[in-house]
Amino acid sequence: MKHEYAILGLSTFGETLAMELEKAGGRVIVVDRNSNRVQKISDLVSQAVCANAQDEEILEELDIAECRSVVVAMPNYFHSVVLITHYLHKKGQDRIYVQVTTDEEGEAIKAVGAYRSIIPDVDVGLRMAGELLAPGTMDRLLLNGNLAMSRLACREEWAGKTLRQLNLRKKHEVNVIAILSGENLNDPESINLTPDPDTILDKEDALIVVATVSNLATFQRDLNPSA
Repeated sequence: MKHEYAILGLSTFGETLAMELEKAGGRVIVVDRNSNRVQKISDLVSQAVCANAQDEEILEELDIAECRSVVVAMPNYFHSVVLITHYLHKKGQDRIYVQVTTDEEGEAIKAVGAYRSIIPDVDVGLRMAGELLAPGTMDRLLLNGNLAMSRLACREEWAGKTLRQLNLRKKHEVNVIAILSGENLNDPESINLTPDPDTILDKEDALIVVATVSNLATFQRDLNPSA
């Protein structure tokens, strides 16, 4: 696989995503017909190509369908986006993320093979809302519009107690799906993906929890009523 990620279209969203993926160590190829945009980003990604992303011969030549994931970021050219998505899906690419402007476009693009539709302003708004509602979470991943997964540091009053004693599911409708233990919480061996209800928590542990955004926010306010 020559490139891991392909970004077709250098909208503000596409350009930002391409640079962040490359900075994180991903091999990124971008394709856009605007030579100024391509020139601007050429030194910041693995490969930048000035071409029409709707041209199937170009996509074939660049092995776009072989990338791990493809992002189509051309929100003002929905007809072209549909054709590109259909072509890539037909070629076996099943991780196609498409920038759209409306929910209706999102539904339509999924019908021709998109893995996920993205409305950047809406997605950012949802994440920001979650951050403001529950600022005490360490990390957060929005799983969809109403479900979030977060990492929480073990509170002092939880240390020495079991998950059964805390009973977070019944009291707060928050599900603990994993526990991170040890000095290095980024070590895969520190992850307990199937925590027993009688697992005793240590003050250095971190809990991975899943809940609706509203339940997570309520949970956080209950823990920090004066915050």
